[in-house]
Amino acid sequence: MLPRVFSENLISLLPGVYRNAFTVFFYMDENGNVSENYEFCKSKIMNCCQLSYEVAQSIIEANNDTD
Repeated sequence: MLPRVFSENLISLLPGVYRNAFTVFFYMDENGNVSENYEFCKSKIMNCCQLSYEVAQSIIEANNDTD
């Protein structure tokens, strides 16, 4: 486990707080084949909400049930 200062503040994806990130842009065709053209860049992200692990897992499972 990480120290509380990290897990609750510095690296948590808190709602409305910008965080530094790395983004990969890639292209995929309709068959799921990934192109050799890709780009890495620094970016900023901001979450719109904070979820517990349990809530996030239930959303994932609910979405898998509809496939």
